[in-house]
Amino acid sequence: MDVEKITREILAWGEPKFFDPYIIVPTFSVYPSNSAVQVFVEGGRDNFVVSDGGGALQTLLGAGYMGNSGVKLIQDFLRGMERKVDHDGWIYVSGVTLNELTSAIAIVAQVSRETADMLLRKFKQSKNFDFRHDLDLKLERIYHGNLKKKGHFVGNSNKEHTFDYLIRENDNKIMIIDAVVPDAASVNAAVVSHMDVRAAKRPNVRQFIVYDQGQDWKASDVALLTLGAPAVSFQNLDSLFGISAE
Repeated sequence: MDVEKITREILAWGEPKFFDPYIIVPTFSVYPSNSAVQVFVEGGRDNFVVSDGGGALQTLLGAGYMGNSGVKLIQDFLRGMERKVDHDGWIYVSGVTLNELTSAIAIVAQVSRETADMLLRKFKQSKNFDFRHDLDLKLERIYHGNLKKKGHFVGNSNKEHTFDYLIRENDNKIMIIDAVVPDAASVNAAVVSHMDVRAAKRPNVRQFIVYDQGQDWKASDVALLTLGAPAVSFQNLDSLFGISAE
């Protein structure tokens, strides 16, 4: 194995570049977008500022985020840490000495990548909220006064559960609906409460758990939903129980 050849290749790829007023240092850290984390170094002599050049925030924007709260999310995430955030969303540390420069570059790269992971999780959650908001509007349009949000219903154990929607249908039946997202707490809460109601075997009760198939669902998690009630994708509401998804 040609160690020198490999060394030259790595050094050529990772060689810092000057882009006034910064020295840009490529790193081996990678954002969820698969782009390499680059660290920006500014200063001189024995006092440097090391930042991520806004890379974490750019990862969020590249995923399609159109809001203006990205900087605030980063600030909240890094609160109480030595790393700071400027008004453009750049994560940085200041007052770095020459001896501390290498470790500061590694730390900023790691924090930037972890922050990008957090931002994308938050972005997915906001999309999840939009799905449930859309479902809310559709049910209101169809059922009007027969719809009760956050309704209470007693299960077989005589425990009272809270469901996202209770709907009184024309044939005096009651439809119970929960909307869930691919999160363990959301799934478990819905499955447990629906199982308890299901165990009572009331003939006038219909139950459904609604999920958005466009989200990051595993087949095993969708199967888990069915232990509580029939799992219906938001996209198939019309065909399964007469609620238009248009």
